[in-house]
Amino acid sequence: MAVLALASIKASPGVTATAITLTGVWSLITPMTVTLLECDPAGGDAAARLDLPPEPGLVSLAASVRHGANAADLWQHAHRLPGRRGHVVPGPVGPDQARAAVRSVADSGLVAELARSGTAMLVADCGRLDPDSVARPVLAQANRVLLVVRPRTAELAHLALRLQALRAQLPTTELLLVGAAEYSIKEIITTLRTPVAAHLPYDRRGAELILRQGLSQRRSTRLPLVRACRTLAERLVNAPPPTGDDANRPAAEPVDATTPPKAWLVGRPMAPDDPAQRETTQP
Repeated sequence: MAVLALASIKASPGVTATAITLTGVWSLITPMTVTLLECDPAGGDAAARLDLPPEPGLVSLAASVRHGANAADLWQHAHRLPGRRGHVVPGPVGPDQARAAVRSVADSGLVAELARSGTAMLVADCGRLDPDSVARPVLAQANRVLLVVRPRTAELAHLALRLQALRAQLPTTELLLVGAAEYSIKEIITTLRTPVAAHLPYDRRGAELILRQGLSQRRSTRLPLVRACRTLAERLVNAPPPTGDDANRPAAEPVDATTPPKAWLVGRPMAPDDPAQRETTQP
């Protein structure tokens, strides 16, 4: 696997902290260069959180790939993460500048080239995936997509509304659960018909530490979040991404897609079969 993209559907389940952690632990277990590409259209956090200069970064990368993408361009716009555990191409803080930069990088085909090459590893932090997100092409070019979600009623209901359409566009999608679950993993897989890559612990202290200093201290490798991400990273390094029927096969008999799953009786059915309704969202 060369490119892993992470995004969320609603709220802030910890996409950035997870992306930084995965970048760090992958740099420990693989000889390949591992880089975090901050593609959040709402604006990046990595530079401010990790006390890094914003340039070079996503904006300078976007300018360099406008006339043709080359995988070598990426490294010229990256910074070392604290502790020398991987690299990061930080996104700009402002949303207008971030959207323009993400769009340029997505249109350049750079992510697709990296996904084909397999010579380096890229973790793309795509932030919250709104229906009109300019980061969607980045996810489409990735080898594997993880949707980060807290396994709670409200967040699963919002996810269920959009998941059918997302799976059609992003067949390598899996779920990455974070925090205490109100339902079993089997029930989530069965109802949403989507594989679960892992269930990470809610580790607020660990996430805050990672967002301040990355994996820069030896004790950080003992944090629950880091240990769980290392287990996930070791599995994903050599595991083929789900595709086609494998990605959508439920763990048990499927439920009727037009009937609200009994697990989430909140007035929101599964993603409808009518394509015109698939990307609608609830207020």
